[in-house]
Amino acid sequence: MDNDIDSMIQTMIQKQIFALAFSADETLLAAGNFEKIRLFGSQKKTHFKEVTKVYGTALVFSPDETMLVVGLVSGGIQLLDITTGDKLTTLDGHTAPIVKLLFSPDRKTLVSTGYDGTILVWDWEEAIKGLKR
Repeated sequence: MDNDIDSMIQTMIQKQIFALAFSADETLLAAGNFEKIRLFGSQKKTHFKEVTKVYGTALVFSPDETMLVVGLVSGGIQLLDITTGDKLTTLDGHTAPIVKLLFSPDRKTLVSTGYDGTILVWDWEEAIKGLKR
């Protein structure tokens, strides 16, 4: 009986939306849970529809809106190409799920916090250096 209840709870948790983010121009909305990330929005703007097997807990669009920045259950921060959904790179630093991702007002710094109790500050230009976009 306990296994049945645990299974039902796990299924409910996996279906819940844990993260939402609007693009700065408000044409895209990203929604994520432990199964997938979906983008909703303008038909005029090319974007991926859904990426699976990305266990996201926090979302934010990159300053130039070419990437979706995804905080992961694993503590990593994954960068996804908005157009294709391809995984560009993963930033490592946290040892527990990401709670929040935020860009500074000047859009040059990404700040992340996780359940590990740490706050990490990322120089955005350094973080994306060398990425093919």
